[in-house]
This record gives sequence, C-alpha cells and structure tokens, in this order.
Amino acid sequence: LVISPGLQLSGRVRVESVEQFDFQAINVALQQPGEGFFSRIESAPVNADGTFALSNVSAGDYRVDVQGLSGDWYLKSARWGGYDVLEGGITITAGQGIGNLELTLSPRGGRVQGAVVDENQQPVQAARVVLIPDPPRRAEFRLFVTATSDQYGRYTLGGITPGDYKIFSWKEVEPGAYQDPEFLKPYEDLGEPVSVKEGDQLNLQVKLNPTGANLSQ
Repeated sequence: LVISPGLQLSGRVRVESVEQFDFQAINVALQQPGEGFFSRIESAPVNADGTFALSNVSAGDYRVDVQGLSGDWYLKSARWGGYDVLEGGITITAGQGIGNLELTLSPRGGRVQGAVVDENQQPVQAARVVLIPDPPRRAEFRLFVTATSDQYGRYTLGGITPGDYKIFSWKEVEPGAYQDPEFLKPYEDLGEPVSVKEGDQLNLQVKLNPTGANLSQ
C-alpha cells in the first residue's frame, strides 16, 4: 500500500467485545525497519473517541503497531483503503494518495504462563522469557512478547497474537538481542514450539537456555 510523504495520516481505532475502552492510554505507531532493529518510530496518541493523526510521515517502509496495550489486548487487524496492511505493512513514496487507517483491537489475545527451570528442574528467578514468532513473521517485532520470571520461576506472557511461535528463556540477554537473526541462530533448535489461538490459556514449563561456552555442550 502506498502513501505520500510529509502528509498527515489519520484513522480510527475500534475495539471488539467491550463498550468501554480507554483509548487515551494507547498510541498508534508506524515502525520503520532498520539494520536488524526498527530504526525509527512515528507515533501519535489516540483521542478519547478512538481517532488519531500522524503528522509529517516521511518516505519508507513501515509496520503498523499499537503501543500501550495491557492485559490480553492485541492488534487484530489493520486496513487501509480496503487493503489488509497488518502483516504486509505500508510503503510510503511520493505522489500517491492516502486514506484512513482502520485498526481493530481484541481483548482475546492468547496467554502463556508457567515456570522457568534449570537443568536440575529447579526454578530460575529473574530469567528473561521470550515468545518469538516463526520465521515468516519475525520482521513483525510487535509479535515478540517478553516477561521476567519471579522468585518462584513463574512467568506470564499476555496479549499474544494468534499464530505459531517458539518460546525461549535466558538468564542474561540484552534487550532486543533476540530480534537479531544472527543472535538467535545457535538457539533455534532449543526453542519449544507453541501454537496460540485466540483466547488460548496455555501452561508451559520452559528450560533455561545455555549461554556462552555452554551453548555447544
């Protein structure tokens, strides 16, 4: 889908299943891919009636996201002039017309919870648990869901977009490193496959990943 640079992009956020929703607690964002990570984010607050406007958007490829969602809310659809742009994103070039961006949120995102354990089946505190989408969707960084285990090793991941994932856990990992394909490559076979449907409530025990010299053992 193509729009013109330097224009104001307007639209509306709608919600499923509820009559009351605090639209002013969220932002609509356009994220532009960079070298392994999103290099630039254009964002705008949402008004009380669900409308929003992004000003002075420049040329480039963007993914649509909604920031500030809580609980099990997730971005279910994004449409632009009748086109589905949730997965394909938006390409902004000069000289093209624009339309309204219509976003739909659902409170029925999936939830995965459980405990992180070490090689001795003992709970691991303060481990980073990451749900990573399967390769066809890894350019969509909004799909990565993270949590930190508590003193009993327990974790909860909420607001998961339906689809296929792998779940990983590290004791120490730089924020966002797991979005880098090169970082993830040696761990790929250690991830536990997870298939999440809308409204799912899943329980999974996650084994802590080895790091450094232990990775090849």
